[in-house]
Amino acid sequence: MKITPQDIHKQEFKTGMRGYDKDEVDAFLQMIAEQLEETLNDNAGLHDRVKELEVKTGEYHKLERNLEETLLAAQKVTEQMKGNTEKEAQVILKEAELKAEKIIAEASKESERYRQEITALRSQRDQMLAQFKAILEQNYRFLKAITDNTEPKKE
Repeated sequence: MKITPQDIHKQEFKTGMRGYDKDEVDAFLQMIAEQLEETLNDNAGLHDRVKELEVKTGEYHKLERNLEETLLAAQKVTEQMKGNTEKEAQVILKEAELKAEKIIAEASKESERYRQEITALRSQRDQMLAQFKAILEQNYRFLKAITDNTEPKKE
């Protein structure tokens, strides 16, 4: 059974022949009742403070869980972004390689076309030189024939 300050105030003692001094006992009980009341008030205040701190602790735990979840979500997003960036880089690299291959193939075709044109031009040059040489030789023979016929014959 819990004793309250009111229980102490209401408490009465029997007195005997050589009993206790009633005023002294009442004063002592009054002092005990006041201290008990103060202790109970302090206890109630501390009890309220404990409940308040428990609520705050619960809020802090909830906040901590939220922060952990946010951190995990941020890590996932970071990993996804990193993966996406790597994939994009691979796609860009592949596209660049394909473009480079296409440019090289086109350059190779163009180079081959220029080689063929150079070969054709050389062939045309050689044909023209041969024709020019033939014309020159023909003219030379013609000139020689003319000069041989007009000169007096030495005997």
